[in-house]
Amino acid sequence: MANLIRSSKPGRNWTAGELLAYNITVEVMQPEAFFGPEANPSLDNLDPKILTAPAGVELESPDVSDYTTRYLHYLNHAADVRQEKVIDGFAKETLDLLGFSERNILLGSSPSPYAARPKEVERTQSDVCLLHHPNLLEDKTPIISSGAQVIAAFQFNNARRKSLGRASLLIIHDKSLHHDSPCPATDGMGDIEYRRLALQRFLSFKKLAKSHWEAISR
Repeated sequence: MANLIRSSKPGRNWTAGELLAYNITVEVMQPEAFFGPEANPSLDNLDPKILTAPAGVELESPDVSDYTTRYLHYLNHAADVRQEKVIDGFAKETLDLLGFSERNILLGSSPSPYAARPKEVERTQSDVCLLHHPNLLEDKTPIISSGAQVIAAFQFNNARRKSLGRASLLIIHDKSLHHDSPCPATDGMGDIEYRRLALQRFLSFKKLAKSHWEAISR
């Protein structure tokens, strides 16, 4: 009988078969269980117009700040799902808006961590990532494909720990944010109610991810 071997694939080409082959499970959790007490953080520090401006409406009033105007421009252009680069730009603007770009942390789309495969090493692909000097954290939204990026980031982090004389970590426990509902079928963050909820979830994830990053960096 032929011995079928599953070849490694880039993360974006992963299917449910890869999750099964690598013994990866995905659990659905309620926000309160996932984030704990930080599930619904305040957005009072944001310009109210970012939270209430209707999609597709260009705010040119002089009382609207340049930053708010630019962010809403990105939001409107990102409504066209065919423009992947624009969507990536909007994602970076959103992370910057919520304070992800801290001291020694840059927002970008590359470089990506290396993923080891049998007899070869390749770069994984990322849409938006946090460049944490001198290390790197990466996040890509689709649930299945993110499994490959998680493994790559884990390998990258262990290689970095080894170069610093630290012990390698043995277990991957990924706290990735995959917000599936109640996302509107057509408007996405153009929907005001969903926009507020999505920004809250990003802000909650920022605090959670920071605590995990500090734990594995020790």
